[in-house]
Amino acid sequence: MTESTDRRRSAAGWALRGPILIVDDERLLAAELAEMLDDAGIVAICAGSALEALDLLVEREEIAGVVTDLKMPDLNGLQLLRAMRERGHRHPVIIMSRHVDQGERDQALELGALCYLAKPCDICAIPELLRRHFSDVRAADPGPDLGLPRSA
Repeated sequence: MTESTDRRRSAAGWALRGPILIVDDERLLAAELAEMLDDAGIVAICAGSALEALDLLVEREEIAGVVTDLKMPDLNGLQLLRAMRERGHRHPVIIMSRHVDQGERDQALELGALCYLAKPCDICAIPELLRRHFSDVRAADPGPDLGLPRSA
């Protein structure tokens, strides 16, 4: 897992500025996901809790997006997303859960999550979801701050 914040280019040729923050109290799963993203040319950093993630979002302004587990001991993924929005963090967020619940899924999407994925099967889709999201952002806003988070 690389913590470099250099601009990376995937094999498909799309660029992402800043790392993706993976938030999961299951450190092994977070490390596996970080490795998967690294293989796709995406830099990832990990946080073991939502509270650690909120601190990193302040400390590391270059973070481009967040992939978070739903069920965690301090704050859950929905609470993390809500806290991010309340603090002005507009990062794209993907929420993952082993226990898919339609009500939680709907709430995540209402709060602005890109998507809600089932673990472990759907996590393989994360690099492609990020590629599509940041490609769409580039098409809509080709300015120099493309892909950078906008924090309050």
